[in-house]
Amino acid sequence: MVNLETFSDAVLQFQAIAQEKAVDRFQEAALDSLQKVLPFDRAWWGIMSARGESFDLHCSLPFGLADTWLPMWEELKRDDAVAQAVRSTPRQTAHFDASQLSAVAGLRTLTREHDIGEALCTSIYLPSDRSFVFLSLYRSFRSPAFAPVERELNQYLMPHLCASWTANRQFQMECMKASAAQDGIALALVDRHGQVLNAESGFVERMRIEWPAGSNDVLPARVAEWFRSGEEVLKLGTIVLHRYPLGELALIAVRARTAADSLSGRERQIARAFSRGESYKEIARTMEISPATVRHHLRAVYLKLEVGDKAEMTSLLHASDFFLESEELLHRYRSLQHKPFF
Repeated sequence: MVNLETFSDAVLQFQAIAQEKAVDRFQEAALDSLQKVLPFDRAWWGIMSARGESFDLHCSLPFGLADTWLPMWEELKRDDAVAQAVRSTPRQTAHFDASQLSAVAGLRTLTREHDIGEALCTSIYLPSDRSFVFLSLYRSFRSPAFAPVERELNQYLMPHLCASWTANRQFQMECMKASAAQDGIALALVDRHGQVLNAESGFVERMRIEWPAGSNDVLPARVAEWFRSGEEVLKLGTIVLHRYPLGELALIAVRARTAADSLSGRERQIARAFSRGESYKEIARTMEISPATVRHHLRAVYLKLEVGDKAEMTSLLHASDFFLESEELLHRYRSLQHKPFF
């Protein structure tokens, strides 16, 4: 029988970690905590979806597993009887001993190569019902077998672990928004397949303007294509998006498009320097162009922005500067992790 005090302490610890840890550090910290009440040697925690007789991995954390784990799994995933089993029995922790893990050739190769003699595996479907969170806890061939009470504890803890992961993403999105120090943006966290895991209402509203018939939980095809390309910025008809990698996930920020978004990279660079008070000669020297070229670009900027003076230009530039460089945003975000939350 599960010890209620142990269960309660574990749940409280998950909730504390959800507020304390950055998005890309939560899973590792939560598994460290789980390992203290339910010992295991290795683990694998992530999100996947079924595709025919195989699976697509959306994001994952191999915990204590060798770097060979993921590429080998990708080659052998059609033989992953564990994934097949937990896919069809969500919220039930399945136990696999060495003989069951060796029943299929591909799974036998994968587990023996990584010294996995036993597993506890659980899945919980996401609201979209197209993909599911999975957690596999492994013990090596030399470790004691999982006891029935440990399987039961894992099954009871899994919903709380998933809820804490969701709460972590929601809470940390607010921290990241504070890091950007801008109110005109809306945020979402997505996995590598463009599935939206968490999103502010403003994100959905802005995306609806561009795609009235779009889905709330999957990025539109055009945005998903941009997301997979690795490019940081996407300018569309009415909105602009910026992506910030966060481990296996990514933060997407969206804001309304402004007149300043029509400027070229060089025009924006010159306009920013001029708005900071640099002279034509100083800008020319920095960019290794002539003062006349600087003047030509500024004239084009004024025309595109439909402004008549420097103050108006500076105001419009500021309105379009919602996005920080990735390193700057993440630096500010990380600094928040060292401050207490109340």
